[in-house]
Amino acid sequence: MEVNLDKVSIRPLAPSDADYLLKWLSNPAVLEFYEGRDFQCTMEAVQEHFYASEPWMSRWIVTYNRGPVGYLQSYPVVGEMRTEYGFEGPEEAVYAIDQFIGEPEMWGRGIGRSFLRLILRWLEREKGAEVVLLDPHTDNARAIRSYLAVGFQAIKLLPAHELYEGMMRDCWLMAYYPDGRRLPGGIVPLSGNRNLRELGGIQNREGTAIRPGLLYRGGALDGLSAADCEYLYRLGIRSVVDLRTEEESRRAPDSLKGFRDVLVYPFPLLDGVFVPGEGEVTDGLPGMYCAMLDGLTSQPMIAELFRKLPELLEEGGALFHCTAGKDRTGVISMLLLELFGAEDRVIVENYSRSQELLEDPLKIQWRLERDYRRILPLSFFQSAPENAEAFLRHLREKYGSARGYLRNAGLKDEEIGRLVGMMGQD
Repeated sequence: MEVNLDKVSIRPLAPSDADYLLKWLSNPAVLEFYEGRDFQCTMEAVQEHFYASEPWMSRWIVTYNRGPVGYLQSYPVVGEMRTEYGFEGPEEAVYAIDQFIGEPEMWGRGIGRSFLRLILRWLEREKGAEVVLLDPHTDNARAIRSYLAVGFQAIKLLPAHELYEGMMRDCWLMAYYPDGRRLPGGIVPLSGNRNLRELGGIQNREGTAIRPGLLYRGGALDGLSAADCEYLYRLGIRSVVDLRTEEESRRAPDSLKGFRDVLVYPFPLLDGVFVPGEGEVTDGLPGMYCAMLDGLTSQPMIAELFRKLPELLEEGGALFHCTAGKDRTGVISMLLLELFGAEDRVIVENYSRSQELLEDPLKIQWRLERDYRRILPLSFFQSAPENAEAFLRHLREKYGSARGYLRNAGLKDEEIGRLVGMMGQD
């Protein structure tokens, strides 16, 4: 059986295709993105990897104008893989795919997108697939853009997931849902920032969702690649709110600063807010969050940011960030979500999700000591749900709500209402 789309088609793997596989997987340019350049490809290895009797596996050759150009395989996700990927229950038919284009001169022509659409259509119609997964390396920007273009979305970071060229590599778990669902507060998969997410799709208690493509939260942007910057621009981001201190911004300037017509606005929330050193911590992160909320310098700054946000959103999407993307960014996110009327459970989950996306807390602790000569407990590099719960308690006990907080900080009801109205789904 052959499945076609324009000039691209997929057909079942045949014994005569072994020579193509041997050729493709002997090319270092291909191995850089599939298997690794340390993979020693022989005909025996081809037979073992691609022709073993595995009835559950569907293997395909991708053709362009009838000429073989790549390989594709699909299989059901079961057992430990299903648990690792977070699909423990049997209620959904989950499949995964692996693929590569073996002719480098064919890269960048849209062939990958075409054969992905073919296999997705086939899996839905012939296998009843309700979810289709793939797991690209986090730095494989070209492949990730193709996956996003056909409807995949990043749903999870898989740290040290795949042994590649002697090192364990991080991967994004990406999912395609044939029914078109989009997960709220989705990850934006970048090579230079692991903790960048949007607030779009998150609902309030009335069921109204935050508009997609409007508000984004993230960590430091100094490591973004040119492809990352271009992708964020295509998402519609035109404003960046930098919540870091002046020293942090000087040491690691935003990559989006000066990129096309993107404007960066400094709002250094921690300037003037005391961050205790080791041995002096009494209230931990909740204490720091409350200090930002109540501070003589930070509270007016937060008020000014919320006053300015509608103006920024008129120009396009706004991305606010700090260094890790969980503390200062978390405070602003929690205020925005509480103001919008999201349930506490949703606010806490959005805050806590940074934990799975951040690198090893020990590495962050070491870098902080190296760069800033400051030692903080490991708890400062985590995002425990209790931190968000304590923040929300303080907010309500002292101000009643985020709306009450902004009123106390000087915003008028019409200013608050304008922001909330802009956030809501049309």
